[in-house]
Amino acid sequence: MEAYKIIFLGTGANGGIPEIGCDCYVCRLAKNNLFERRFRSSIAIKDNNHFIIFDCGPDIRQQMINNDIDAEKIKAIFITHTHYDHIGGLLEFCMGKRIPIKIYTDMKIINWLIRRFETIDKILVFHSISNYSKLKVTENIYVSSFYVPHTSEYFGPTLGYEILVRKDTNYKRIVYIPDFKEYTNEILDVLSKADIAIIDGTFFDKKLYNHVSILEGVKYLKNLHNLTKVFFIHINHTEGTHRELVTKLLMTSNSNKFNIAYDSLIFNI
Repeated sequence: MEAYKIIFLGTGANGGIPEIGCDCYVCRLAKNNLFERRFRSSIAIKDNNHFIIFDCGPDIRQQMINNDIDAEKIKAIFITHTHYDHIGGLLEFCMGKRIPIKIYTDMKIINWLIRRFETIDKILVFHSISNYSKLKVTENIYVSSFYVPHTSEYFGPTLGYEILVRKDTNYKRIVYIPDFKEYTNEILDVLSKADIAIIDGTFFDKKLYNHVSILEGVKYLKNLHNLTKVFFIHINHTEGTHRELVTKLLMTSNSNKFNIAYDSLIFNI
């Protein structure tokens, strides 16, 4: 049987932790405590000896080193939107030995990237997807995309992804939405069919800057019975240490269904 894993390459918000120039107690602690550090949010799905990456922020080089990911074993990279913490690492694949990795995202996002990085399409191989696109990435992994509310139209749309992993005759459904501003009926419908959700946890109890809160996630997802594991990512430095967040989440949800992810966490599918 194939060995499938979710690798949390990064779990931080747009500034990571520690954030440059910040003197809050979380950032001060993270300077000396590796476990409290968070790279910008990204995950990899490991399919035997290959990887599918979702989002490619400016920390991707170190994330790949830390998690022993060979660039030539990356089958595809899926991009959610054009904010720097989700696309800033794409140019890393244009340095040194240039590897023509397949990049999947919306056409408006592709055009935005080409306008800003003039030669990027000469090296990376872009493929356009949109709302309700579905494709087979490996023999046993399928990825579907859907639009979610987050950015303004100036920056192009924001995509969420549903990842289907076939194990024998069964499928595991993983939903990845690191940035979104509200739980729409469409998002809840996708999540109701999922086994695992990896979603926006930027702020614990506040809804700010086009991001939902962790408490909203608990409210909306606690009664979705197919959904057995929820991992909150894209954590902002303002929300406390990892232990503090874990404690608050357990006290609020009273359930081990909800989890605060951390960098290099590996979850077997």
